[in-house]
Amino acid sequence: MFRALKKKMIILVASDLESQREVVNKSLVSVLDESMRNIFGESTVKAVYYYLERKHLLRLEDIPKNPAEFMRAIREIFGDTGAEVIESFLVKDLCEKFRIDGKVSKRLIECLDGLKWQHNR
Repeated sequence: MFRALKKKMIILVASDLESQREVVNKSLVSVLDESMRNIFGESTVKAVYYYLERKHLLRLEDIPKNPAEFMRAIREIFGDTGAEVIESFLVKDLCEKFRIDGKVSKRLIECLDGLKWQHNR
């Protein structure tokens, strides 16, 4: 009986943690999408998302889980300088929305990792 109860408690804790991760991921996706739309406008962001899905098998929902691939694709499309500008806007918007110090990181990968770690403690 005790083992069964313990197993159910572990499952509940794990599912609650997974729910929290999903909420954080959805929040990150929302901010990234809003920022991308502000940078590019509606029609261009649709083209960028289409390219990401077709050439890199990367959906918008996957960006927080795989920011390195996202930045690789952005560099492919816009070059190094364009990608740096886009990345700085994305990091700035994430820092503003989640109220974190923008001096912590100027790289999207580090910013997303920090946000995920902060919310999964």
